Formats: sequence, C-alpha cells, structure tokens
Amino acid sequence: MTEAPSRTQQNGAALLEAARGMGLKTLCFVRHANSKPGAGVTRVDQPHDWKIDDQKRMLTEKGWDQCRSASKWFADVDCRAILSSPARRAADTAVAMKDQVEKEGAVAHSLPVGMVDAVHPAGTSEACELLFETKGYGPLRGFFEAPGGEVAFKAYGELAAGRILDHLKGGLMGEAVAADGTPAGTCLAVFGHAVFLNAIAHVVAEAAGGAGLDLVLDMDLGETQGVLVSLADGKCTHLSVSTTEAPSPTQQNGAALLEAARGMGLKTLCFVRHANSKPGAGVTRVDQPHDWKIDDQKRMLTEKGWDQCRSASKWFADIDCRAILSSPARRAADTAVAMKDQVEKEGAVAHSLPVGMVDVVHPAGTSEACELLFETKGYGPLRGFFEAPGGEVAFKAYGELAAGRILDHLKGGLMGEAVAADGTPAGTCLAVFGHAVFLNAIAHVVAEAAGGAGLDLVLDMDLGETQGVLVSLADGKCTHLSVS
Repeated sequence: MTEAPSRTQQNGAALLEAARGMGLKTLCFVRHANSKPGAGVTRVDQPHDWKIDDQKRMLTEKGWDQCRSASKWFADVDCRAILSSPARRAADTAVAMKDQVEKEGAVAHSLPVGMVDAVHPAGTSEACELLFETKGYGPLRGFFEAPGGEVAFKAYGELAAGRILDHLKGGLMGEAVAADGTPAGTCLAVFGHAVFLNAIAHVVAEAAGGAGLDLVLDMDLGETQGVLVSLADGKCTHLSVSTTEAPSPTQQNGAALLEAARGMGLKTLCFVRHANSKPGAGVTRVDQPHDWKIDDQKRMLTEKGWDQCRSASKWFADIDCRAILSSPARRAADTAVAMKDQVEKEGAVAHSLPVGMVDVVHPAGTSEACELLFETKGYGPLRGFFEAPGGEVAFKAYGELAAGRILDHLKGGLMGEAVAADGTPAGTCLAVFGHAVFLNAIAHVVAEAAGGAGLDLVLDMDLGETQGVLVSLADGKCTHLSVS
C-alpha cells in the first residue's frame, strides 16, 4: 500500500495550477548580485541562524553593476510581479533590477515586490543548510547525489513553493495591472540564493512536465543569472547577460590575436610553463590584496630548473620559433632566456630570438576571481577551474585579457626584430612563457577562435614544468610538448 503525497509534497503542483489560473506563463528564479562577505557566527555556534548576519550582507559595487547589466535580459521576461528573499543582497538586487527596467520603460506598469521568508534557507531546512556548509556552491545534481540530499532539497523546494503560493493568493498579483485595468505581464520573478533557487525551480518544472529538469540539475546559477521555467511543459532556459549581449572588445581579443598572428605569417602559438623554482616566502594576498604573494615574481630557478631548461630545448628547437614573450616573473623570464640561449648556441634557429615581457601573463592583480580560485584549488587542469562556480567566466575573461596584451606586443614591433639573413621574417611560431593553468586559459581562447579542434586537450592537460602546448592557428588543434 502506498501513501498519497502530503500537502507539502503537492505545493509545486498547487503553485503551478494557481499561476496558470492567473494567466502566468513562466516563473523566473534569479540569483542575487555580488555581495560583501558576512562576518557573523556560523550556525554551529548559533543553530538555525546559519550565519547571524548573513541576511544583512550588502551588494558590492560589482554587484550594483551586475544589476544594471542583468536588467537587459530581465526586461524581456514580461514580468508581472516580484518576490524576494528577505536577505538584503537579494532584495537590493530585486529592487535595483526593477527600478532599471521601469526607468527604461521596459515594463508598462510598476512592478509590485513582496518578501517571502523561505526563499532564504536559514532555519528552513537544517539538512539543506548542513549539506550546503559541507559542499559549498555547485549544481543541484551534486546535492541530490549526497546521502539524503535529494529528499532534503525536494522537501525544501516544495516548502518554498508553498510560501510563494501563499503570496500569490494574498493579493500581490492583483497589484500589477496595465493602464486598462487588465493584468500586466506573464512572469513571476523570484529573487534568492544559488542552489536553493534551483531546488524550487525543480519542483515547479517537474510539476509542469519536467522538460527542463536536466538543465536545472546541472546549472550552477551565477550572480544575477536566472532560470526561466515554462508553466506549459517545464522547459527551462538559462538567462544571463552573456546570452543576450554581443561580445565586448575584450571578449574578442582571442579572435583579434589570431587574425593578427596569421597576417604576420605565424602558424602556431606555443605556451610554455616555467621551470622548477624555489618557493616564495612572501605574504599572501589576504594580507596584501592584489599582490597574491609579494615576492612571487622574484622566485628563482633551482638547479633542477636549469637542467629542465637544457632538456626542454630539444623540443623547443623544433617549433620554428620567431620570437618570445614572457611573464615578468623571474622564473618565467629565466626559463625563456635559458631555452633561447640553448637553441641559439646549438644553431637550431637561424636568427637571434627577440624577447619581450608581457605583464598580464603573470596573473597577480589581473583577475581577483582567478587568484582566489587558484588559491583554493591549487594546481590542476583548466577543466576543474571551469567547473568551479564562476570559474569558466573568470578564466575565459582572463584569457581574453591576456590575449589582448599579447596582441599589443605583436603590433608593437617585436615580430619585426626576427629576420633571417635575407631580411625576410624568420620562424612561424610565437612562444609565450608563463604559469600553469593561466597559460591553458590563454591557449583556450586562441584555440577556440581558431576552430576549437584542441579544446579538450587544453582543458584536461596539467601543464608540467618546461612543458608546452602548441596551438595551430589553422584549426585550433593542440599538441602537448615535453621531453618525454
């Protein structure tokens, strides 16, 4: 004998029925913008408060900028009304995006705003809180796969759906009317928090037919991003600025570098990691923001590192190098010069290789998001960083920025210094010396612009000391270069 679902377990279906009855076609779940960290006591010391001051966290300047940008996609959802978590960062995000679309005339009525407590999980589900404290940010599927996770997050989603339903019945929707007195808009927007929004979206999508469940399970909802759930069939759409905006000039740097390099007769770019070096003894970026490690750029090669340079020159001699760019960090620059000197000494190149320094190939101060991710995860393949919350966006942005700096050097005359005895350009490869996964990020944007044939290798390769990745400018094919 089986039990009928409890009333709480039917909240998703009841919310769906009520929303359809009010003429709604979609529900949109929106994550709050970037916010300042909390400083409160954790729920271990104060049960059911999670972090005492978590609901007081304010938006950063970046967060306010995100709200303005995200209003571009928010204007297109045909919003009728807004519900928000009572947490300040969510409520401020909701009001900022509401004000922006109203100011721009993108909606024909004033959007009513209500607060719904259960959209902030604190005190709502101890099991969900504990899982989130253990696992941190990430897709809903990961929480479903944890012991007890699917039951806990489905129960939370149903509970929150019930609270949203209460607000719909309470008159919020009646406040949203067009000039002729008829209901305005076909979407209810709910502003809240990370994976907890996915959990609510999941129960609604499942009740509506389940067409978009995989997207809801696998999507790591970024700041001011949304998931739009169709009430017709449960189909889900991921909404973000990147899906509606044309690429910025920075986002096109990889393509511009590719075009310029091809125009100069280059056939490949080679990204080379520095040799083994002595550890730094500097202060971490926690004490000195944006310096990462104060003495990181001063680290010197070890004897092992110098030996690696001599050995790696064997493969370096075969890439037909025209010129070299290096991170200003000493270990990278010393590696570049040592390998250059070795191939010149052996007569493996017919000209003296010019060397330039490009600051952004060392990541310190360039991307705080990338620095923080690297400090958290350490060395490893680029794919692992892409899979971290916000990682793909951060590392792609870093790669594009670095590609732009490399392009500046190509335009600045470096390549003209590399000529054969007859005065013609010598060599078909530009070599860039730098650091671990950050080189993979630059290689990724170049390979993608060139056709993407080698993206999996760039994503999965953990670039070792004095190893390289050679990117073909013809199709983006990538080759791993090493002594072995």
